[in-house]
Amino acid sequence: MPRPTTQNEAQTEAKEAPLCFRSTAHPGDASAALVYSRAMARPLGVALTPVMLAALMTVLAGQRIWPHFFWGMGLALGVAWAWARFQLSRTLAEVQLRPGRRVAALHTVRDVLDDARPEWRRLVRVRTERVPPALRLHLGDTSHRLLERRWPRADELREAVRQNPKRRQ
Repeated sequence: MPRPTTQNEAQTEAKEAPLCFRSTAHPGDASAALVYSRAMARPLGVALTPVMLAALMTVLAGQRIWPHFFWGMGLALGVAWAWARFQLSRTLAEVQLRPGRRVAALHTVRDVLDDARPEWRRLVRVRTERVPPALRLHLGDTSHRLLERRWPRADELREAVRQNPKRRQ
């Protein structure tokens, strides 16, 4: 049975700042508009290719282009926006660890842009993978693979995760 937390312990825990590790995908000080526009560049190019090809075939056939082009552009923009939003909501940008505790919080790029509060989850297991070099974190019932090339401080992250106690006394 866990013992109740005293007021001094609660104040100490509140003062301890979590360790924060950022990936190369972290937006930093960039605005949300800039991050979304960068994320939409490739999906927009892919989505506009069929629209442009259809427009070319319509022009070569001697038909009116504007109705097809207008609806195709709207559809392409919608698909590109949805794909960019999906990618930003699944790309990890930040890992936070509480010192001395076996918990971690992961933030995606969208979470960082929205300034979401961390959702602390129990760190169940940590594994190191050799090819490609990665760190696999098992948080609760989910597993996350952090490729070392995307985490500039990967060695420090690995050490911080390993130094956290396995059981809380």
